[in-house]
Formats: sequence, C-alpha cells, structure tokens
Amino acid sequence: MNNYWNGEKSLANTFWLLWVFGSIITPFLIGIITIIISAVVYFPSMQLGLTTFIFMLLFNPYYIFCWVSVWRSASQSKSIILNVSAKILVVLHICAVLYTLAMIPELAKKYF
Repeated sequence: MNNYWNGEKSLANTFWLLWVFGSIITPFLIGIITIIISAVVYFPSMQLGLTTFIFMLLFNPYYIFCWVSVWRSASQSKSIILNVSAKILVVLHICAVLYTLAMIPELAKKYF
C-alpha cells in the first residue's frame, strides 16, 4: 500500500486496479455487510438507510487514498496527456463527492 500512496506504482495499475476496480468492489462489499446486518438485527427502512449511509461515509477515506495515489502516480508518468488527464479526473471526482456530501442534508429532509 505504501507503494501506491507514494506514487511508485504505474499510473495504469493505480488508476484501473486501485481506483476503478476498488471503487466497484468496495461498495459491493459494503452493501453485503449492510444486508447481513439488517438480516441479523431488525432495521426499519429508515435505520437501514442510515446504516448504509454510515458505511458509505467510511468508504470516503478509501477515495482519499485513491486520489492521492493516482495524483502521485500521474506525476511520475512520462506522458503529459496521461498526467493531466488523470489529475483532471481526480479533481472532477473530488468535486462530485463533495457535491454529494453537500446534498445529504437535503436528501435527509426529504426522505427521513
């Protein structure tokens, strides 16, 4: 993991394996954990939504790890186009996550 964090892995490896594949598998696992918890302990739908929300908040540190790793790997890339493209994707993804987090209070008012 230190190799990813320090940008020592290739940009392709970091982007596709860590960020893309990891961003698919991790929420899937979080969903399975949430389903297991809801099967063991009775949760009305509101509590299940809250549990899922808490698990997704725990996923955000993984995103931060991915952003830093991709940014640092991009800086090591010999291709200027890949370097700039990867950094633009990181910035756009940060903006999307921040927007989603900012919308949580509105969604909470609407659905809870």
